[in-house]
Amino acid sequence: MGNATVRVLTGLVSAGLALGIAELVAAPLTADSAPLHALGGVVIDHTPDGLREWAIATFGTHDKAALFAMMGVVAFAVATAAGLLERQRRPAGSALFAAFAAAGVLAAWSRTGATWTHTQPTLRGAPAGIATRR
Repeated sequence: MGNATVRVLTGLVSAGLALGIAELVAAPLTADSAPLHALGGVVIDHTPDGLREWAIATFGTHDKAALFAMMGVVAFAVATAAGLLERQRRPAGSALFAAFAAAGVLAAWSRTGATWTHTQPTLRGAPAGIATRR
């Protein structure tokens, strides 16, 4: 296995661990506190009406599933980039993980009725992902 492949795989495993821990922490709280769910909610809330109508017309009742699939692709790309960057410039991959985590925290905090507990899944998962990657 090549060096770049190992870097990509460690980025993916680290992101998977971070998201998995975040989901476990979110389970007893609320779905809106899970990072991908919170980010998806923010994206839906801020999507222009024309684009939202196109997505509903195109994907029907599966429009949210399509959104989550696209978010999975973005998470995969971020994890891959973090894995490659961390090896080349040690803190760069960790900084990318932290930026993605900050977006998750802000998204969870912005949900209606959110409290500080909604930020905990991301704040628990992200450091585990960064530590695993390092």
